[in-house]
Parts: sequence; structure tokens; C-alpha cells
Amino acid sequence: MPAQTPDELNHHFGIDEHIAFHQGPGEFPFVSLTTSHGTAEVCLYGAHLTSWIPTGAAEVIWTSPDAIYLTGKAIRGGIPVCWPRFADQDTPYDIPAHGVARTSLWEVTSTSADAPEAKITLKLPSCESLPAFDLQLIITVSKKLHLELTTTNLSEQPFTITQALHTYLNVGDIDQVEISGLDEVRYHDKMDDYQEKIQTGNITFDKAFDSIYEGTSSDILLHDKSLDRTIKVTKAGSDTTVIWNPWKEAAEKMADMPDNGYQNMVCIEAANAGEETITLHPNEKHSLGTQISLETE
Repeated sequence: MPAQTPDELNHHFGIDEHIAFHQGPGEFPFVSLTTSHGTAEVCLYGAHLTSWIPTGAAEVIWTSPDAIYLTGKAIRGGIPVCWPRFADQDTPYDIPAHGVARTSLWEVTSTSADAPEAKITLKLPSCESLPAFDLQLIITVSKKLHLELTTTNLSEQPFTITQALHTYLNVGDIDQVEISGLDEVRYHDKMDDYQEKIQTGNITFDKAFDSIYEGTSSDILLHDKSLDRTIKVTKAGSDTTVIWNPWKEAAEKMADMPDNGYQNMVCIEAANAGEETITLHPNEKHSLGTQISLETE
């Protein structure tokens, strides 16, 4: 049985001054990763990164103060791992919307650290509803935050997946946010019956927003005038970017988000979703990555 209590995890994988495990909300095991460039927190339930604070900067990741930490319930905010199903896309597997990864307890397989970098590798246990697979998430904390999700098909049949690193970013005021990097990109607008449209100029927010941008691997810049900073989101193994903010009416219906929570978050998601599905043949693998950094204005 893999080590899972904080004491066991610290014995096997803890690294003085850099990697420490502790019990967090919901009595779930958490791990703190500390480097000279900042700190991060990860809940092993869902392999869910809940915080990244670069040295001298404000929190970059938004996790709901009303998040519910309960087995079977997804944590609101942070970076949920949506796998092997994004949203409610069609799938032959008997799994819920957004898949099983975000509501499963992951195992630690390795850690490493030095002054500028700390790294942890997590593995999702097998699932009876899915073909045999190996799913690993590597989280690296340095001057930048990097996540890499790798799926390997261990079965004797093709394995088709959609997925996302559903990143919630912390902003000072959604009314003062602009997102650049998607000008002239084709997208499907979920708020308008999935109509196909073309983005014109930067993205701004004055109502609920839920769009899947397709055929793009571009870097995205989130310009936050309220916090006087720019967050850069880059990705790999993805031609789909999802932008989401629930806005006021939807936020008020969410038990795990404050009524005004939408004002301080926006999701920029590296994904394989919409028209971009991934089919892995036996022993084939695919990696989806996202990297987040603060840019100097």
C-alpha cells in the first residue's frame, strides 16, 4: 500500500526546507513546495494545485474560500485535472463530466528539490471504468510554475481522451482584465449555443464567458490592471484553449463559490477538447503541459 499519511509521506518523500506534507482541509494530505522563487500547495486529492505565490508577489492561483473538501466532490478553483473527459463531451466510458482524476486520491511516486526548483510526481491509481492506463502529473515550482500531465495507454485497444488543466487565475477585478493572444482565432461560444465565431481583438469581460478556442497553441497574456501585473500562460501538447468566467448569476448558484467570487478569477485552460480529441494506440503516450509565469510590464 503506498504511503499516504503525512508522516509516511514525509518519511519517504519529504525534503528539508523544500517539500513537506501535512494534513489539510477535509483531512486530505497536502504538500508544500518551497523554493527561493516562491511556494506552492498541492492537495493529493485530485493532484490539485491550490496555490502558487512567487516571492514578493500576490497569489497567482485562485482557490475559492468556500471550496468543499469532501471525497466525491471536486475542489473549486486551483488547477483541477480534467481527465479523461472534458466537461460532458461524448465518451464510451462510464465516468462523470470532467472525468475521474479530479475526485481521486493520487499517489506520490517521487520528489526532488534544490534552492531554485522543487518537483513532485503524482500517479493516478487504476480505474475499473477505463482501459488500463498510466497517468502521471509532474508539478515543478521554480521562477515559473509548470505542470505536465502524461497519459500512457497500457491496454490492448485504442484509448480516446479529452482533457484539460483547468487553471483558475487570481485577478484583482475582472472588470479591469484583458486577455491577449487569441485575436483572429476560431472559437465555439458555449454561452451562445456553441455558435462558431472568430475572436476580434483582446478578450474583456462584462457577462458570463465560456468559449473553446480551437487550432491555437499561442501563448496567452492576462493583463490585470487592478493588480498591475501580467500573467503569461504557455502550453504544450494542446491546440485548444478554454476561457471561462461564470459571472454573477451562475456564481450565486454555486455553493462552493462566494456570490462575488467571479470578480477575482478567470480560467485559462490548456486543453485537448472540442474537436481536438486524443486517441492513443496501445503503448502510445501523450503529454499536456501548461506553464504560468509573471511578466514584467
